[in-house]
Amino acid sequence: MTTEVRIVGQGLAGSLLGWSCERAGIPFTIEDPWPDSAQNSRLNVPASSVGAGIINPITGQRLVKSWRVDALLPVAIEMYQEIGDTVGQPFLFPYRLRRFFADQRERAVAREKWPRGDFAGFGKSLDDDGLWIEPAFRVDLSGLVVALRKRWQESGHWRTIELPGTSLAGGAGLTVQCIGSGELGQGVFNWAGLTSAKGELLEIETAAGAFDPQVILNRREWLVPLSASRALVGATVEPGVAANLPTEQARVSLEQAAAQLLGAAPFRTVSQRAGVRVIAPDKHPVIGRHPKKNSLGIFNALGSKGALLAPWLAQEWIAHLQSGRPVDPAVEVARFWPARPGMS
Repeated sequence: MTTEVRIVGQGLAGSLLGWSCERAGIPFTIEDPWPDSAQNSRLNVPASSVGAGIINPITGQRLVKSWRVDALLPVAIEMYQEIGDTVGQPFLFPYRLRRFFADQRERAVAREKWPRGDFAGFGKSLDDDGLWIEPAFRVDLSGLVVALRKRWQESGHWRTIELPGTSLAGGAGLTVQCIGSGELGQGVFNWAGLTSAKGELLEIETAAGAFDPQVILNRREWLVPLSASRALVGATVEPGVAANLPTEQARVSLEQAAAQLLGAAPFRTVSQRAGVRVIAPDKHPVIGRHPKKNSLGIFNALGSKGALLAPWLAQEWIAHLQSGRPVDPAVEVARFWPARPGMS
């Protein structure tokens, strides 16, 4: 029988690893500090608790396809739809995406890449103002986490723990750390060089008709419709910042972005959220076992593309657990080994 998996942390990574274990018949437990808000505050709010869950196939100022998107998007769609069908609640919502050019340089880059087919499969049309991209998606990350938590509480797979205070060391089975920014102070994987980046977003309300509820708007910042009159606007990025408190500076910046994306339509800010992402030195996620401590594993550093990456990463873990197959070297945590002096 496959070794029992102890999953510490139920953000997006822990949720999809738990789901994949359940579907594969692998024994597992989920441990998480929820609902102790004080503990969550000390850990920092995970990105999956506040993130917009955008899956955007063409990103960045250089207008490039998201890493491995052609292969990873079908995996993500299948897993999110399967979870939704099982629990009776949709979590994956399709959109078109309107990418406005922020400057002349972006316009020139797009015009150069379009004839070469660099946007094949996702770039639907190009004009002087921007690109139309399709399909794009929003994943209801917080809804998914809550629904799976309830499922596992009822089935006995879930228990509350205190962090810090609970040992993250492996035992007879395998302990996989999925605790996001809480990982950074634990020491066991410090040699991987993971860092934090704070992000903030707003939820806004405006009159129906101010935006198309089926279209994500993007001009460096983005607006993602939640309904005909509500949307998320984001996101700020502060590399190296681990504090999770919303700031006035971020609110002002995001309200300016919302005004630009909405044009003359008035709006009001309903709420402001802040969370902390984890980023690896090469910007790719990290999964796999500790090179020297076989009973310890990690699933972290999803960055800004976690909604796209996490389903495939969970499948990589399952293939490893079932057959011993090494995980993809591009994401294996051991790529950062050997440890720096004094690290273990």
